Amino acid sequence: MHRYIKRLCYWLAFTSGAALVGVTLLMVIDVIGRYVFNSPLTFAVETIELLMGLSIAFGLALTTYNRGHIRVDLLTQVVSPRLRKVLDLLADLTSIVFFALIAWKTLDKAGQSLRDGLYTQILGLPVYPVVYLMSAGATVAALAAAVHFFRAPAGQEEG
Repeated sequence: MHRYIKRLCYWLAFTSGAALVGVTLLMVIDVIGRYVFNSPLTFAVETIELLMGLSIAFGLALTTYNRGHIRVDLLTQVVSPRLRKVLDLLADLTSIVFFALIAWKTLDKAGQSLRDGLYTQILGLPVYPVVYLMSAGATVAALAAAVHFFRAPAGQEEG
């Protein structure tokens, strides 16, 4: 099962990177249009906002799977390896709960956006599909943390 989660995390990271490339291209075109041709892209800001939301939400999964979140190692330097393992499990459990709450609240927000008929101001794009995808990204991040939490006690942690 963990292989599927890992593949999904990598796919989401690839999609996140593609969204960042889109953000970069839009910004470059918008800046050139604004300052060289005095004709900015009117839809750039709202499109960049949507793409950034996807980029962040999709990037969480691989970061969690690779244990790439910021850690402060002050305490873990002076405790036993056994206590360090307990602290890692506690961090994984906290990540599961945190990302599950994010997924739940963004899922709720997506439903609210759908019910309210929330659209972007310039292009008139519905917002709810992006928010649903953000919720899915947080769900995969919670699953990535769960992979570490449930594999570590069994000694199956991979490097």
